[in-house]
Amino acid sequence: MKNEFSDIGKLTVPKGGLVELVSPVFSPLHGLNKKLKNSFSAFWEKCYHEENGMASFRENASPDADEVVETTACAMRIMFQLGDMERFKKVLENRKKFQKRIETRFSRKYMIYNGNDSQDKDRFSWRMHDDPWARKMLELMSLKAKPFPSGMEGLRRFPWAFQHKGSLTRWLENCCSKGFRAGVKEISQYYYLYRRLMNVVLDEHGRKIISFLFSLRDNKTGFIGMDDDAGWAMRGHRNNILVYTFNDIGLREPVEWQKKVMESTMALQKKDGLFHDGSMCANMDAVQVLAEYYLQTGLLRDEIINSIRKSIKGIFKLLSVGNGAFYFKTEQIPQKNKETSSPWHVSGTAFALEMIRFWQAVDLNARKDLEKTLNEIGIEI
Repeated sequence: MKNEFSDIGKLTVPKGGLVELVSPVFSPLHGLNKKLKNSFSAFWEKCYHEENGMASFRENASPDADEVVETTACAMRIMFQLGDMERFKKVLENRKKFQKRIETRFSRKYMIYNGNDSQDKDRFSWRMHDDPWARKMLELMSLKAKPFPSGMEGLRRFPWAFQHKGSLTRWLENCCSKGFRAGVKEISQYYYLYRRLMNVVLDEHGRKIISFLFSLRDNKTGFIGMDDDAGWAMRGHRNNILVYTFNDIGLREPVEWQKKVMESTMALQKKDGLFHDGSMCANMDAVQVLAEYYLQTGLLRDEIINSIRKSIKGIFKLLSVGNGAFYFKTEQIPQKNKETSSPWHVSGTAFALEMIRFWQAVDLNARKDLEKTLNEIGIEI
């Protein structure tokens, strides 16, 4: 198989991907009866927090629970996926308080909702994670976000990004000097930033970046951004390549590589049904990769559905809190009646519902009768 992407410039996938087309993220899940809705919504409304005229959601009901930009975004997503518009009306009633909290995340230096992201040079981390979430929350509440920076003037605000001086190839190679996964993450976030600043989808600059990314593909697994851990490579491929790059602009990977990625992802599944390190995040990453690439290729249908069902069973059996909530990380599960860290229940539950959304995009039975299909795989609600 060749690494060259011969169809660069042909946008053949709807923006957001085929899963989004079949099962939109901010739409109710299929087959959610009252029993299922009540089960999933039993805990998280207690996570609402109001202080100093600002409103948000915390990760659990504890007064010292974590709260990041994505926490409140996840809570809102839960409401939409459960079709719980009555609770969302309460959010709208307090939308100015939510807006006030969101605006505390805005950076005048960078002119984005920076949140917990870092724009420091030579520090490889999330750059463009929180801004899209903040803007989406404001959009859901029919509130106007602050303008995003634009053009080369906007680019100069971000010292880590390629400043269009010197060699692009040298900058891309330097990004990978500390590891391919970290490098691909940096490159994909730069390309995301560039598209928004320049208001382009795919230009010559973008083609050069994509060609470089394809040159980093691991021949054995198909993942782009492989160091020495296939699990992390899969998760990086999902975030950096599938979500932040190809699905965002509508590019389709060559079928032979999609098949290789699906096979490599399924190989990461353990006997208990969970992927990689067993976290909710790892399982959501894997299930999205499998669902999206199956819809794009039509390959490995039975294997994909069987693998996703095992993962769904695994999270209900091993990551469920018991009150409709889920653990986000395996280290947050109580050991000897003592939790090692404050559990992220809102994010855990939101990611679990995302997995169900991906599942329903490829499994007609789960789409037609969710409760019955859950029962068939050994899960009773």
